[in-house]
Amino acid sequence: MRGTPLSRAQMSLELGRLLRVHKRPSWAPDDMTAFAGDYVAIIDDVSAEQVTQGVTAYLKSPAKFFPKPGELRAIAREQRGLDVPGTDPDTYADWMSRGYTDKNDQLAPCPACGRAWQAHPRVTLVHDHARHREARLPCIGCCDSMSCLGTYSVPQQCAPAAVTVGELWSAPEGWTSELRRMQEARR
Repeated sequence: MRGTPLSRAQMSLELGRLLRVHKRPSWAPDDMTAFAGDYVAIIDDVSAEQVTQGVTAYLKSPAKFFPKPGELRAIAREQRGLDVPGTDPDTYADWMSRGYTDKNDQLAPCPACGRAWQAHPRVTLVHDHARHREARLPCIGCCDSMSCLGTYSVPQQCAPAAVTVGELWSAPEGWTSELRRMQEARR
């Protein structure tokens, strides 16, 4: 599985996308939750991201009928999942070179593992070690594996650039400008 575990709610959304194009099959239960449950029971080894990508691929195909759970599973297993565009080393390098921000200068989730920044009590990002290793990309700073040293010498050690939320909130220019100032100071 490459991404978030598939839930009935997510599967319901994807079935809804399919139902906008294809006729509801006669064998499908009337209840959408039960319908989604039938699919989730069979498509249990692929991520929500892979299913979304699989549904998109199916909708782009010349298929004329609603896909059976096994058909959708086969298509979803061929999809890259969370690592689109995340584990592309160039995307990861761009994210790092921008100081862990997106193109709008806002803190962005790690493109390799999808983990978001957290504030408790310091602003930090704890990387998913397994996803980084699968992508062959380093963990930078905090990592959820005690065996990983990341780029620092102490396991679980957070990046020195992390600051307290209080420091950011007390900045007169606000969160984004204070982060920008700190990023410039690091360069």
